[in-house]
Amino acid sequence: MNILLLVEDGLKGTENQCLGVLEQLGLPFDHHNFKMRAPWRWLSPFLGWGSLCALTPHIPGNKHYDLIIAAGRKAIAPAIALKKKMKAKAVFIQKPINASFARKFDLVIAPAHDRLNTENTTQVIGSPNRISPAFINGCANDFPELAAMAEPRLAVLLGGRSKTHNFRSDDTQNLIKILRSWNGSIIITPSRRTEDTVISSIKDALVGEKQFYIWDGQSPNPLFGMMDAASHILVTSDSVSMISESCSSGKPVSIFHISGQSDKFDRFYSKIYEGGYAQRLDPQAPKFHYNTLEKPLDDAAVAAAAIKKLLDTA
Repeated sequence: MNILLLVEDGLKGTENQCLGVLEQLGLPFDHHNFKMRAPWRWLSPFLGWGSLCALTPHIPGNKHYDLIIAAGRKAIAPAIALKKKMKAKAVFIQKPINASFARKFDLVIAPAHDRLNTENTTQVIGSPNRISPAFINGCANDFPELAAMAEPRLAVLLGGRSKTHNFRSDDTQNLIKILRSWNGSIIITPSRRTEDTVISSIKDALVGEKQFYIWDGQSPNPLFGMMDAASHILVTSDSVSMISESCSSGKPVSIFHISGQSDKFDRFYSKIYEGGYAQRLDPQAPKFHYNTLEKPLDDAAVAAAAIKKLLDTA
């Protein structure tokens, strides 16, 4: 069984979704990161002709693949072309724009909130990812400065401005109120979308009052280590991926809702709260629960099971 993972270069979040599924699948694979030449990089996947020739680097022509796993908009057309060329099975992780493109694949793994209901779609709650209690176990050993912080430890995953959300000044003040209510140390990792003003406001509020650590964005990312070290995880509401990763950790999770709204996110929150994977935190009266789920969110396992079923029926 020869497997090819096809992901556009630079899409680390998308790539991690696929890696989480492949790690659960437990089969060896070739990993092909690509860039796409003009005009395909602007028009793909609607310009499908010649898409394989538009990839840099090219996919080696001397190897046959039985299964293509792809993710990211620009991977749609070349994955479909490879499926036809090699008579392979093709799986797409995420929603491939619309139902028409979805039906060109043998299997699509898409979140329920995207409402893709084609006959070849397996729905998951959020985003498949690499995190699980077993995966993060021991990762704190790589960051002794975190493991040395006072217990209980609060791991905070900060997002920021997006198409649907905005980190306003009152959101920042509400977050500070929540952090001040935590009776222990605080470990914070901002995202690329977190504005400097948010980080500086948090620093100014906590200095001399709390033991805290804020990742500088330059040193190795402590995400896995902080999740391992954490007694509780607090994540902002603007990212399906960050919430999914938090809920996959096996740690108690609270979601802090920042300004913004979309129907798609509301459907996602409903699934998370109904499943008991996290609690919504009220900044006016923050109460952190300490119950650990017997079965954390595991979208990667659901996706891997669907792929195994596809291969078994081939």
